[in-house]
Amino acid sequence: MAQCKRCGNRFSALSFRGFRDICPECEKQMAPYRAQAAAIPSYEPQAPAVTVTLLALNIAYFMVMVLNGVSPSEPQGAQILRWGSDFGPLTLGPEPWRLVTCMFVHIGFIHLLVNMWSLWVLGSVGERLFGRSAFLLLYLSAGVTGEYLSLLWSPVRNSAGASGAIFGIAGALLVGFKFGNLGLHPAVVKQTLRSLALVVFYNLAFGLFGNLNNMAHLGGLAGGVAIGYAFTRFFPAGSQRYERAFLGVLAVVLVALVGGYFGLRQLKAAQLGYGQAQLALEHDDCKTALAPLERSVAADPKDAAAHQALAYCYEQTARGEEAVREFERAVALEPRDNFSWNHLGWAYLERKQLERSEAAFRSALRQDARDANSQRGLGYALLTKGDPDGALAEMKAAVENAPEDTNNLKGLASVQYQKKLYADEVKTLQRLLQLAPDDAAAHAHLADAYEKLGDTAGAARERDAAKKLTAGQPQAAPP
Repeated sequence: MAQCKRCGNRFSALSFRGFRDICPECEKQMAPYRAQAAAIPSYEPQAPAVTVTLLALNIAYFMVMVLNGVSPSEPQGAQILRWGSDFGPLTLGPEPWRLVTCMFVHIGFIHLLVNMWSLWVLGSVGERLFGRSAFLLLYLSAGVTGEYLSLLWSPVRNSAGASGAIFGIAGALLVGFKFGNLGLHPAVVKQTLRSLALVVFYNLAFGLFGNLNNMAHLGGLAGGVAIGYAFTRFFPAGSQRYERAFLGVLAVVLVALVGGYFGLRQLKAAQLGYGQAQLALEHDDCKTALAPLERSVAADPKDAAAHQALAYCYEQTARGEEAVREFERAVALEPRDNFSWNHLGWAYLERKQLERSEAAFRSALRQDARDANSQRGLGYALLTKGDPDGALAEMKAAVENAPEDTNNLKGLASVQYQKKLYADEVKTLQRLLQLAPDDAAAHAHLADAYEKLGDTAGAARERDAAKKLTAGQPQAAPP
C-alpha cells in the first residue's frame, strides 16, 4: 500500500500504467486541471520579470529623490509631496496621476527596504501564479484601491509607499491558494495560507503602533482579494481561457477605478476644498484660496475651521463685512476659537462697536490668558470707552507677555500719554527705539513726552532724529 502525496490516504499503488503516487480519487479531482494544462504545450513558469522591474523602478526613484536633496532617512512632507505622494486636495483635484506615482515614493530608506523585501518575496510567487499581465494589473490596481480607502478615511493625509500594492499581492495569493484548485497537497495549501495570513496580520498590527497608513494596507488587501478571486475562476494562467478573461477583468477594474475616483471627489468635496485652500494659504495666496473655501463651507456649513479660514481670506482681501460674518459663524460653531474671537475684536473696534469689541477680546482671553494681541486690543477698546486705568493694566500685561513686540510698546505709550504719565512714557518709548531705532513716529512721540517734562534739549534731539528719518523716506504722491 502507498500513501497519496496529495490527500494522505492509503491506496494500492500498482495499476496497468505502472506505479502511482496519487490515489484514484485525487486523479479524478485533478483531471480538469491537467486537461487545461495539457492545452498549453510549451507553458513553463516564467521568471518574475515584472517583479524585478518594479523593484528596479522603486529603488531608482528613491535614488533620484536623494540625489536631488531629499533626506534618505527622514524626508519632509513637502519633499515627498513634490515627488508625487498622494494628497487628496491634489490627487482628487488637478493631479490624479499621484495615485500611481505615490507607489514609487518612499519615506526613508527603511520604508523602502521593508517594502522591497516584501515585494520580492510575495511578487516572485504572485507573478508565477497569475502571469505577468494579470500580476501587473493586480499590483497597480491594488495600490490605487489602497489609496482610495486612505482618501476616504482622511483626504488630507500625505501618503506614500508601495505597501497598498504589496498587500494587494498578499490578498490575491490568499484567494489564489484557497480557490485556485492548484493540485497541491492540502497540507501545503494550509501552511501557505497560514504564512500569508500571519504576514498580513503582523503588518496591520505594526501599523497600529507606528505612523503607517493602515487604511492603504486594508484597501490594497481588499482590492487584491477581489481581483485575485476573479482571476482564479480562469486558472491556470497562460491558458487560452485565462488570456480571454484578462481583457474582461481589465475592463471591469478600469470602470470600477474611474467610478471610484469621481465618487470620492464628490463625497469629499468639502474637505478637499479646505485642503486646496490650505495649500494656497501656505503661500499667503488668499485670492486663490477664496473659491475652494467658499465651496467648502457651502458643502459643510458646520465646519468651523473652514469658516475661520474663509473669514481670514475675506479680511486679507478687504472684504470686511463678509469677514465679520464668517468669524461670527466660526465662533458660533466653535466657541473656543481664540483666533476668530481675536479678529472679531479688532473688526468691531475698527467699526467703533466698543461693547462687542471688548466682549470678543475677553472671549479670546478666556481661551488664552497670555494672548498679548488680544490684551492690546482690549486695552485700546477700554481706552476708547473712557477707561484708561483698565487700558493701562491690559497694555502692561501685553508688554509682559510679548516684550519684543513693538506694537505692544506703542499701545502702552499711548495709554501713558493719555494718563499724563510722561516719565513712564519716555521709558517705554526708549525701550521701543532700542528695538526699532528707525521708527520716526516713535522719535516724534518721545520728543512730545520730553517737552511735557520740560526737557527742551531732549525734545529737540528727538525731533531732529524724526525729521532726518522722515526725510529719508519716499514721499507720498500729491492728490
